[in-house]
Amino acid sequence: LRPGGACLFSVSCFVDILKRATLLEIMSDPFDSLLNLETTFEQEGYQKGFSEGQKQGLVEGHSLGYQKGFEIGAEIAGFRAYVDFWLAVLSQDRAALTSRTEKALIAFQSTLGELPPLDDFHPQDEKLFEIIERLRAKFKQLSSLLRLPGAKPSDAENSF
Repeated sequence: LRPGGACLFSVSCFVDILKRATLLEIMSDPFDSLLNLETTFEQEGYQKGFSEGQKQGLVEGHSLGYQKGFEIGAEIAGFRAYVDFWLAVLSQDRAALTSRTEKALIAFQSTLGELPPLDDFHPQDEKLFEIIERLRAKFKQLSSLLRLPGAKPSDAENSF
């Protein structure tokens, strides 16, 4: 600005004009920001809550996955122990089991062999759960043939 109020068209003069205009806009309604205060805090709270929810969901999901993985592993281990026991009985005394029971036991063992190694278990693999369902059905069949209660192997472990 010149001493008389006139301005030369320079960059510094233009910047000065913008600063004054911005200052006038801010001063024109100092309560404008207060009117939007609730909306501002609501949006900020939503964002913080959303990010915190993601973190908690990840922790809870990990915990649930660990628990379910343990349950599936315990059930499969029970099935393996069941087969190993009855194969040991069969190797000691061939007359202890009927041929129908022996065939069912071998089919059960074969289905156990279809399971992927423990390191390759994927929770989204439907084939894994189909195999486990077949194992449960074969377990019930064997329990019936052996005249045993039709409980899951993991239930027998918890009865002590």
